[in-house]
Amino acid sequence: MNLLRSIRAATLAGLIMSVGAEAAVYTVGTDFQCSHSTIQAALDAAVANPGADTIRIANNQTYTAQALTKRRGSNAGGSRLEVIGGFSDCSDLSPSGNTVISGQGGVEASVLTIEYGENVLVNLTLIRGDASMIDGQGGGIRFLANSMSTIERLELYNVVLSQNKAAFGGGLDAKNGSVVIGPGTQFVLNTAQFSGGAIRIHGDANIAMSGADNIAINNEALGINPSTNQPSGGYGGAVLIEAPATATLRFDAPGGVSGNLARYGGGIAIRNQQGNGNNLAVSIGAPDSLVIANNVASVAGGGLWVEGSSTDGTGSDVEVCLSNFRFEGNSAPSGAAIHAGLLGAVSGGDPSRARVALNENCSGGNVEPTNVPCALAGTCNRFIGHVGNMGSLLQLGPGARLDAQRVVFSDNQVQRLIDAAAGETIFLRTCAATRNTLATSLLRVRSPLGAVTFDECTVADNSIGGSFVLEFPDGGALALRNAILWQPGKLMVSAAGGGNSLGATVQAVMVSERSTLPELPGYIDGPPAFNDPAMSDYRLRIASPAVDAANTRGGFDLLLQPRDRQIRPDASVIRDIGAFERQQNAPLLVNATFAGNLSAWSVRSSPYTTYDALNNDGADGSGSVLVSIPIEVAASMTEAEVLSQCFNVPFAGVYSLSARASANGTAQTRDVPKLYWRLRDNSADCTGPVSAQGVTFFPGAGSSFASATASEITVPSATFGPSTSIEVLLAVGHNSNAIGSLQARFDNPELRILSGPLLPYPVFADGFE
Repeated sequence: MNLLRSIRAATLAGLIMSVGAEAAVYTVGTDFQCSHSTIQAALDAAVANPGADTIRIANNQTYTAQALTKRRGSNAGGSRLEVIGGFSDCSDLSPSGNTVISGQGGVEASVLTIEYGENVLVNLTLIRGDASMIDGQGGGIRFLANSMSTIERLELYNVVLSQNKAAFGGGLDAKNGSVVIGPGTQFVLNTAQFSGGAIRIHGDANIAMSGADNIAINNEALGINPSTNQPSGGYGGAVLIEAPATATLRFDAPGGVSGNLARYGGGIAIRNQQGNGNNLAVSIGAPDSLVIANNVASVAGGGLWVEGSSTDGTGSDVEVCLSNFRFEGNSAPSGAAIHAGLLGAVSGGDPSRARVALNENCSGGNVEPTNVPCALAGTCNRFIGHVGNMGSLLQLGPGARLDAQRVVFSDNQVQRLIDAAAGETIFLRTCAATRNTLATSLLRVRSPLGAVTFDECTVADNSIGGSFVLEFPDGGALALRNAILWQPGKLMVSAAGGGNSLGATVQAVMVSERSTLPELPGYIDGPPAFNDPAMSDYRLRIASPAVDAANTRGGFDLLLQPRDRQIRPDASVIRDIGAFERQQNAPLLVNATFAGNLSAWSVRSSPYTTYDALNNDGADGSGSVLVSIPIEVAASMTEAEVLSQCFNVPFAGVYSLSARASANGTAQTRDVPKLYWRLRDNSADCTGPVSAQGVTFFPGAGSSFASATASEITVPSATFGPSTSIEVLLAVGHNSNAIGSLQARFDNPELRILSGPLLPYPVFADGFE
């Protein structure tokens, strides 16, 4: 990765244009047009000047052993200073690249210390600062302002801070004032002896980060007191925010926050220890997908640590609101992805609360008003790939609350997905938890005051080592609304006093086991009939009993598709349960375009039937299925069955079946592709007696795809039942004029509804053709 990014031309032009005619411009370099030969001399001149100033630094010399300062002086009243690097010499007005400023070989200090004013840094790389590892702050930059105000400000654009070290804030330490981190600003390989490996923000400060190519990677907060060699601190491998400071962080680059190390919060740590009833709110997100990945915490909170105060007795809350994120591959003994709660025992009064909000509003408003929710297809809003962790994925300590929506938990290997230590609230809305390997259970709440809600969630196909899916060892409350929890072979709930002792709500819920749950109305019989679990597709097939099973509520599903789409023409309710709403124009057959594989189809001629990425009909570009049987095998066959799929019929009516196929050769010599259908009145798995059947052929010659004449399949209402099915079968037969090998390609088998109990059927009302 090239860390020396060039700032956008428009941004830099704006900065240079902002230097008015009355402003002073200082240049640093070796040519005769330079006003100064050292950066410090130019800084001193800017401090002495009462107006706005610009310093332009040329790359025609090296800058080492730097310990630069902008101290408070008689002209410190809010003066603006712009420091811009990347110029070839002092006559150059169009910078390119960055100017490297190194602290190596100098005194034990920050590369740059700024104490006041409005400061803008552009096109700079600050490296190898070495502030004291005992009490030094900001190895790369130390910003020390009087208070949070617009004239006490630090702005960074296309600035790289790398290989710096300090006791606190290895790359940047900012106390008070306002910090703006713009595009192209990167924190790499910085080290804090105590806390804040890359960045520490504290005091009356605010940090706002946004723009492309912002990353914080491979930084570390050691958390070791060098005087005693004992653990001390170690918060925030990349970023530490300490109240009363506030923050809005948006990492737009693919790297995001990754590969960082700490004791608490390998990636990011948020702490509120201030007391006095002061609350802390931090917003973290991205326009597409903020990646918090491969961070390690040796104690707790691999990706994120959220800590409130347990001792002040005044209710000083901490709230972290994340949007458009992806936690991946983080590690910690407790809370591989997130640890939230109070540190230490609660000591009376009104202790603070630690709230984690995932795609939910902060208590003061939206998480990030400029964020547009990203779709699941963009890998957003996932907890994925946390493996080898003996603790839970999300660990909620005393005082913690989790509010989450549009969240996926998938392919994690942990003790539990969520473990709550005290009587707090867990609210999960529009979520999916699938294909995780869990040593004991999916979720545990260890307090009679604990309350858990699954609202429009899908839980399925998790490998659970214990006997129960949900654990309430001390009792509590459980609300299940419009949800699917399908874990065959596992008991659903372990609760003190049994399931009936739980304060429970059950509304339109499908579960794989009921005996351990409260005896209430509201259960729906399964199974749920997911599209293609083998490919992590937990959308619903059209005949699923989870389709059109709940009352309307509006809104969107996990894929940001609209809810309340009527599928069954005679349905009294039209909302699906679980995380996904079946859309009216969704294909009836699964993976009918052969999108990269043959999943959801039964291969009938193995090993001669394969997915073919290079030969498709051109309509969707996803591939096709190829059957190629050598002559020594094919000679004994009349025809070969290729692929089949069993379709469960949702209601009586008339259906249409077609496909596309090709076979090499002329009309007289080519093999004969065929499309069969078989109707069974009472066989959900397509193995019972056939009630009606038919076949259609494909015209044409040569390698071009041709469409079969559509077959009409009538499903009589008199014989229709919940187990009625249509088997779709692709086959190829010999041409009687040339019996040899068998070869054909198929693509886009399509089953459509022509008529049913209600006309026009809703898919046609949507314009689906």
